[in-house]
Amino acid sequence: MNRWRLPELAASFMGLLLPCLLMEKATNYYFLAGSPLYGQLSGLRIDVFVIAILASSLISGAGFRRLLPAAAASVAAIATFLFLVCVACDPRVCYSLGPDGLEPLRMGFDFSSIAVAATSAGVYLRKRVSPVGPEYFVAGFATFEAIAYYPVIFTFAGTRVLAPLDPWAVGAFLFALSFSTAAMGTDRTGRRWGIALPLLAGAALMSVSGGIAAPYFQSMLTQFAVMVGALLAGSLAGAAAVIGGSGWAKRSFAQSSKPLLILILAVLLMTYVVIPDAAVGIIPVAGEAGAPAYAAGVPVWAGAYMDAALGSTEGVSLTVSFAGTNLSAIQADNYIAAGIGAHSPGCCIDGIDYGYRFDAYLFRSGQIALAASAWKVCDDNAACGGHSWKVLMFQNESSLPPADPSVPIRLAMDWRGHAAYWSYSVGPGPVKNLTSFSPEPAEKPYFNTGILAGGWSQPGYYFFQFGISSRYPIGHQGWTVSLSCPATLDGGRWACVDHARTLQGGQSYWKVLWRYGDDYPNVRASTPAGLSDTIAFSFSPGGTTESFAGLW
Repeated sequence: MNRWRLPELAASFMGLLLPCLLMEKATNYYFLAGSPLYGQLSGLRIDVFVIAILASSLISGAGFRRLLPAAAASVAAIATFLFLVCVACDPRVCYSLGPDGLEPLRMGFDFSSIAVAATSAGVYLRKRVSPVGPEYFVAGFATFEAIAYYPVIFTFAGTRVLAPLDPWAVGAFLFALSFSTAAMGTDRTGRRWGIALPLLAGAALMSVSGGIAAPYFQSMLTQFAVMVGALLAGSLAGAAAVIGGSGWAKRSFAQSSKPLLILILAVLLMTYVVIPDAAVGIIPVAGEAGAPAYAAGVPVWAGAYMDAALGSTEGVSLTVSFAGTNLSAIQADNYIAAGIGAHSPGCCIDGIDYGYRFDAYLFRSGQIALAASAWKVCDDNAACGGHSWKVLMFQNESSLPPADPSVPIRLAMDWRGHAAYWSYSVGPGPVKNLTSFSPEPAEKPYFNTGILAGGWSQPGYYFFQFGISSRYPIGHQGWTVSLSCPATLDGGRWACVDHARTLQGGQSYWKVLWRYGDDYPNVRASTPAGLSDTIAFSFSPGGTTESFAGLW
């Protein structure tokens, strides 16, 4: 069998490996040289890899005219590439293994699925004969995985795809994909295997993805149920459409192998179209204080940011007051919170950064709770596995002794050596330490401040933010929250920020994809007369304060 000759296998292997390696080497070169080109190349890597895998595998399939040897060469090249960037690499540029150590497996699973699907399309182009039997099942399985990978993996990674339609957008997508896959499979292999194909493919994809969501799986049970339901419904409906369908329907599905090339092009579109809506936050499991656990969630958020050039600081602080709030205005399962958020950079792996928060929660009972949290996040670039993910590194909460909610509370986060400290004081009382946390060595022990401008397709990043949040909008009058003297710590001295602008949750980006919450509608931000560094937030029936309005 001359198609198994070593030179042809080697050419297929190198045709995939070399473009990926050259792109990676160029990116690493500019990273180590400190060149601004690094940022542009870094974000393009996944796109280049996907294009290289599609093109090389398509050509390989057309050349070999057999699925097995061509796909084997492509998969071997992908495994070699991942070994070189995840294991046999300079520690300064190695890819992250992810929160559960399985990112190389996930990336290999995705890339291999793309390679097998593209190889099958190449074989079809050359032979003009669609795969049958086991080859059809393998090709269909790989095509399903390649197309479904990004929507599913982003969902498990704790982000929302095509928000605000999430999770129904992913559910509709999986239903349509399962329907077409089951219909084609039923027409080619019979009802049993036609139904099994999308179900097995979906189960495999969710098994590979599930480890990312382990720390917050309870909060995404709805998304998981929607995805599973869509897979089941789509698979059964697709098979039923062929078995009980008209002659026209059967002929349509019988000819549907030709759109394999269209499905492959969909993989390319997925790398651009699937834009995750990512946020980090913790919210009380129950409305009232005293609940032992806070869960990962996405609150509604409105606030402001330090309007200054990019800089760094030893610490950040804020004084909050709930004076003017009628406790009965807060719903029984809701709260009003106020606090600060700051970004801390990583030293090494591209895309990994850290976010710190300190918030005071006021509940309907009048109880006030303080919550400290620290997040590790990664962007949707190659070094992160090609998709974003988040890890709640640390959280600690404590309820304050009964006190007048109108008494100001000062919240502070600062670095002491390589440890972060959360401290507070109530009214004129002494400063008390709430908790502390020693992060991993790769984190730099300071907070960023100011703004980093975004690119043509990206928002700006606002590194020091301060604002209010709720589980959902309170939606009526009777509450007021004041934020005073957002400050930075430099040389052991605190100083209120010189300039601040408003920021809604939908724009509260502190790191590429990552925000602190969703928009908080019908909120007015004002600066009380005579107080140059204070913001008062309250209900506004006539509209909502927009982002980027000057405060002082």
